[in-house]
Formats: sequence, C-alpha cells, structure tokens
Amino acid sequence: MDLTQRLLEQFVVLAQELHFGRAAERLRIQQPPLSQAIARLERGLGVQLLVRDGRGVRLTAAGRAFAEDAQHLLDGSVAAEERVRRVGAGEEGIVRIGALSTVLLEFVPTLLEAARARLPAVTAHLVQDTSPRLLDMLRARAVDMVLILGITAGAEDFAVARLRSESIVAALPSGHRLAAQRSVTFAELADGPVILGPTMAASGVLQVLRQQLHRSDSPLIQAGTADTLWGLLAQAAAGVGVAVVPAAAIRYQHPGLVYRRVSDPGAMQGIPLHAFHHADADPVVLRMIELARGIEPAVELP
Repeated sequence: MDLTQRLLEQFVVLAQELHFGRAAERLRIQQPPLSQAIARLERGLGVQLLVRDGRGVRLTAAGRAFAEDAQHLLDGSVAAEERVRRVGAGEEGIVRIGALSTVLLEFVPTLLEAARARLPAVTAHLVQDTSPRLLDMLRARAVDMVLILGITAGAEDFAVARLRSESIVAALPSGHRLAAQRSVTFAELADGPVILGPTMAASGVLQVLRQQLHRSDSPLIQAGTADTLWGLLAQAAAGVGVAVVPAAAIRYQHPGLVYRRVSDPGAMQGIPLHAFHHADADPVVLRMIELARGIEPAVELP
C-alpha cells in the first residue's frame, strides 16, 4: 500500500482528535473524504484501526501502534527535509581541513571558533602536513580544503581563495647578536647562519636573503633545514641559527627564543595565506572558506 505523507497526516490527526469532524476541520477538508481515506487505509493494511460506535471513535491496539509509527515517519520526513536543506546550504556536514603547522597554531583555532558560532552543525577534521603532501591529499580527495602559506607549485588544478597576509618575524636564539635590537632587516639576517624551511621559499623570503647576500658577495650560511614550524623553532631555540617564520609563531614561547620584527617592506607585506579546494567542493567547504576570509590577524608583532 502507498502510505503517502498526506494519508499518514490524516490518520495521525484523527488519532489525536478521535473525532472525524474536528480532524477534518484541522486538515481543512470535508468529513466524507476523510472517512473514505481512513477506510481505504484499513482495507489496504488489512486491519481495523478504529472502533466507531455510539460513544465516538476509539483506537484499536493496532491503531495505537500505527499512530505512533506514523508520527515517527512524519517526524523523520520533516527532519530529513530540514537536514537536506541545511546540507545544501552548507550549514551542516563534515569538512576535512589540511593545514600547515603554522596555520594550525593561530588561524585554524580562530576559524573553528567562528564556525562553532555561525555553523554549529559543521564538524571539522584536521590534518597537518607539508604543502606538497597536503596538495597530494587534496588531489586524492582525502581532504576537502587545504590552508597553505605562500605561492605553491602544483596547485594550478585547484580553485584558490586568498584569505589574508601573515606577517613574518625573525626567530632568534636568545643569545644571538641581533637579539638586543627591537627589529632586524633582511640584510642583517643574511649574515647567517640561517635555518631554511619551506615557508621561506614559498613566501619569497629566501629569494630576498639571497639578493642581500649577492649584493655583499657573501655566501648563504645554512645552519640546518626543517619541514615544519616546530622544527624551525626547535633549531633556533637550540642556538643553531635564525629562522624567518610567520608571526603566529610568537604564540610559542621558549626561554631559548626571542622574536623580532623584520622591518623590510617585503616582510611587512607578509606571506599570503591561501585556501585551495576543488571547483566542485561541497557547499559546507565554501561556507568555511567564506568564514575564513573574514578572519583578521590576532597576533601583535614585537
């Protein structure tokens, strides 16, 4: 039997009113069509749902059970309609976000806080890795969006949104000769030793350092390399050398580290933060990117 939503509604209202006249009035139909619909329902189910006698209308045991189940079906239908609208509007769902360690330190917590307030039915799953591996995961659709600093090779196949610029600072060993200054320049940093990381290359910082060294005919003194922010800061704190990092790193405090503003114009412009995603991304991904566009830097430079 075809149990339409309308037929379920008619029986549920009648079960609540136990009176054909009042039920018909609530349903905004005439009483005879309602009586005919309930009769067809009983014939289709092959069971008596109502007892009609001089005392009015009573539900049989089967009628009470069917009324309860019919109400659940109607509630489920309404819930399904509401949920599909929320998902279609990007207001519900799961977003798998891949991000650099630097971005996870300050930007992502702020983004998730905004999502909790604006999109409470959205759940985030976070993945941290290097830029090339994050893009590989996005390409394989293992994540839905990635947050990467700088201009990244290999991202040409994705849609991209520029979110904001991240200021950069120098992370110096606390005993470094420049630690007593309030700010430093690329020319001063170029004397080395320098710890190299992917953020430096992506943001053009490494190119600027090499230009400064080229002017002074000095070689770049490389102290070490690291794939993550934590690796850069660990080596700087150990006195290995200087690391140029996004300003969000200031949130990580260590007695072996001091942070200094880089006063060159290029450093003041900062590193662009991009969100990469597939062109056919789900609405919830686009809503998260929309939220991400409105997040301003919250770290005060030294």
